[in-house]
Amino acid sequence: MNDIILILGSFHILMSFLGAVGHLMTGTGLQHLLEQVYASHTVPHIMSGKAVDRARRGHMLSLCSLYGIMMSKVYDVNLAAADDFEITDCVISEHFLSNPSIFQLTSLLENLKKLSISNDDELMKNNIFQEYLEETKRFKDRNNESKTSQLWFMYMDMIDLMCIFIK
Repeated sequence: MNDIILILGSFHILMSFLGAVGHLMTGTGLQHLLEQVYASHTVPHIMSGKAVDRARRGHMLSLCSLYGIMMSKVYDVNLAAADDFEITDCVISEHFLSNPSIFQLTSLLENLKKLSISNDDELMKNNIFQEYLEETKRFKDRNNESKTSQLWFMYMDMIDLMCIFIK
């Protein structure tokens, strides 16, 4: 047995990581959030990391929601005003895009998708992207006093790490 070296493949590393994330986030309300998308009997498998594809998708949806909430706070977009209407992607998008900074970020994203911006150095030198990074850092610094905020920022960092690993 001393001569055996266990080498996990990337799939099993991801499965183990997702299980660790699920264990850390137990009791935080993430289960209830995931139950909005998945059946309640599926969520324990997601939280344990066994249902890898569902876990990846569920965590990505959660991450997008958290970034949306954070951006609405950073750029002072009133999403409560969207409650007056039937909430659709279009209504929420209109609220976000009415902010000039978010509109510029959206244009930057479109340029990235078209490969007008070809490398990370070019992106990091972009003033719009730098402003976004500074604003989100200030937001995190202002809200890092709360234990709840610290937990969700840690969760966002873990899921960002998962995305980097998958990429």
